Amino acid sequence: MARYTISDLRSDIATFNEFLADSGSNYRFYSNPRNGMQAVDIEIIGEDGKALSYKLHVDCGTSREVGARLAADEDARKGQIYYHTKPTRAMAKGVLKPFVSFSKDVTQLRNSELTLLAKWAKITRYRKPSGSSMSLGSAFFIHLQKRVKIS
Repeated sequence: MARYTISDLRSDIATFNEFLADSGSNYRFYSNPRNGMQAVDIEIIGEDGKALSYKLHVDCGTSREVGARLAADEDARKGQIYYHTKPTRAMAKGVLKPFVSFSKDVTQLRNSELTLLAKWAKITRYRKPSGSSMSLGSAFFIHLQKRVKIS
């Protein structure tokens, strides 16, 4: 397998953002170098046209918050508003909406959709019920479908 470089990552993010823009989503992803690694961040374009950015540092399916000092430096440089909280489940549903049909039954989902759901479940720190025998992606889908409303 060939190496996956930073330029490959940026190209994939650009393609993904085009798809999100075409589907009418107000979410965008971008990559930034941070702490010697490459981070993928998400921003929401508000109704007033300002970008509300969420700092994600996604590595092996986990997320961690970035210190306020880094965000303050970037805030001063870009003039954007940053939130230092974990991504919400409503945000996850908004990002996943173009890729996953929430009107379907969980048994009709493809494996690629369940994998995507499982990754977002880990990013938002969702834990499935302890007695549940279904996969993390399936449990997160049902949770988003029944309990999470997006505006």
